[in-house]
Amino acid sequence: MRSRSGSLRSNSPTGALGSIITYHALGLLLVGVLEIRLGQKRSKLVAYFLVVGVLLFSGSLYLLSAKDLFGLAGAEHVLGPLTPLGGICFIAGWVVLFITALRQPDRS
Repeated sequence: MRSRSGSLRSNSPTGALGSIITYHALGLLLVGVLEIRLGQKRSKLVAYFLVVGVLLFSGSLYLLSAKDLFGLAGAEHVLGPLTPLGGICFIAGWVVLFITALRQPDRS
């Protein structure tokens, strides 16, 4: 589809989802770099929140956008609520990461 300026636009949400996954993947790398400062228990918690966030948020959006392809036409009421739960996991992971990164190292 062409916009008024003549450039091509995509109606596909995959570009935005790709950038969401990229930012949170960088967060997972940051957890690995800061593991000594965060401690093993907290770094696992942050990694868990970010991975679950990617699976719930991005996974549900991918499935919703391709529901006809996968035969999930009636699954909106199940997949729809998973998206905000994934967002909450993202927020929780980043909050735990920033709070514990600012604290003194904990060797747990």
